[in-house]
Amino acid sequence: MKQTNLRMSLPMTNHQPRYRNRGFNNKNIVGYHCRPCVWKGLLVFALVVFYVHFQFIASKAVSSRKKEYKRGDQEQVISSSNGLPLIQLPEYPPIRDNIAQNSKLMREWNFWAKEPTIGSYSFPSLSGNTIDYVIHFPSVDLESVLTQNQHDNNKMSGTSLRTATVSSSRKRLEPVVSTRRGNKYSQGEGPFDDEAKEETDTQPYRQPNQDRVLLITRNAGNNDKTHSTTKDDFWIGLFDGHGPYGHCVSQYVSLEVAKRIRKEWDAETEQSQPTDSEIVKDTIKDIFLSINQSMPRLYGSGSTGIGIWRRGNSLYLSNVGDSVAFVASFTKNPESSAEPLVDIVYATRPHKPDMPEERSRIEAVGGTVEDPPFKGATARLLIPMPDGIQVFGLAMSRSLGDHDGAKYGLIADPTTDVLDLSTLDSHKEYIVVAATDGIIDHGRLSEKEVAQTLAKSFLSEGSTPAVAAEQLIVKASDMWAADAMMQGYRDDQSIVVRKLVF
Repeated sequence: MKQTNLRMSLPMTNHQPRYRNRGFNNKNIVGYHCRPCVWKGLLVFALVVFYVHFQFIASKAVSSRKKEYKRGDQEQVISSSNGLPLIQLPEYPPIRDNIAQNSKLMREWNFWAKEPTIGSYSFPSLSGNTIDYVIHFPSVDLESVLTQNQHDNNKMSGTSLRTATVSSSRKRLEPVVSTRRGNKYSQGEGPFDDEAKEETDTQPYRQPNQDRVLLITRNAGNNDKTHSTTKDDFWIGLFDGHGPYGHCVSQYVSLEVAKRIRKEWDAETEQSQPTDSEIVKDTIKDIFLSINQSMPRLYGSGSTGIGIWRRGNSLYLSNVGDSVAFVASFTKNPESSAEPLVDIVYATRPHKPDMPEERSRIEAVGGTVEDPPFKGATARLLIPMPDGIQVFGLAMSRSLGDHDGAKYGLIADPTTDVLDLSTLDSHKEYIVVAATDGIIDHGRLSEKEVAQTLAKSFLSEGSTPAVAAEQLIVKASDMWAADAMMQGYRDDQSIVVRKLVF
């Protein structure tokens, strides 16, 4: 593992050795009444011994702290200076046949990714230019608020990242990044940690929130040499994990994407000419595929992926799996102030196994698509597990992770479309939205219903987009609860909203 250099100014933990000055007692020094030259020699010798002793203890303290980070506190290794990575991830070897041999690593990963990262933070460019990046995670997992069980989940407290001052005085730039843990239980599939074991011994294991959402904004300042950027450039990432370790996959992907997007933005700033759209699309594809290749092989687990990248007047919308992203226009309704006029300008296309082009690719390599058994059900890609007994039915034909499905036609290639924002109607306002299927599709809300609620919040003096997003999550939750067939099941729900400013 590539270790991050830690400064000695970092606060010490209870697990670290405490050290203090250990002066020499002159009663223990032979030759108390020696000549001055001898005294000088002894003094020099004492200082050398003290220095070596101090360096030894200091090195042990740093080593101890590195081990603490390796054992699950990796999300704290975040830097806002000197070109270090945004976050240092622990090493994780591929897991293929026998996950029991890696139970310790599985436990570490589960602990590391157990809860979504929350809060807003700023960090600089890697190149040292005066570019300000702000990364917005959800301010809280709404499950802790809506169930009156709120507690501090802030994984980034105490790090070197500066908490960002987010201005919400103007609704058009208010960051909206919301998530809620679902009500999902599974028997006997809990990850290897003590809490899960205690739960599965007496009752079904409640899965953690497997959604990860983030919004990165940037201010290029005066150092941006290219004309392909604006002060409202941003990146939206949304990743919906699935399987026993889906939260580990979505956590890994979301943070790796953040690192790589910052690197690409930095490289773009140094260019004097705008980047061709096809090159940008290839870059996005390379980012998704390289992350998919680098991530650990987690048994029967993967994630969807939505990436929305604004670069000047171009909006790149990338999709892997069945999460949803769309762009909607809205204006005031002259006939009804309560109901804005809303249109869906663009919506991503989910990757379903029974789509003709997806089915053809799957069957060409010997894979099998199971058609929906009844109306309203979902087609599934059948993936035999390494144990040779279980068969996993994946409700999408593309995903990040799920490496066991590669030989059966599953791919991680994103579909990326580009919108030219300069062609949009300047008399209308626009929002871009990314949401998991806990809200849209299985959540029973349509893109237009979501856009309608959000548009009202932008046009009304009595609401905000953040409040509207929470209302959408509550509404979708109620619809899950009202469906008797779900038997109390509710998927994780997440949404990111950004108003397009021209």
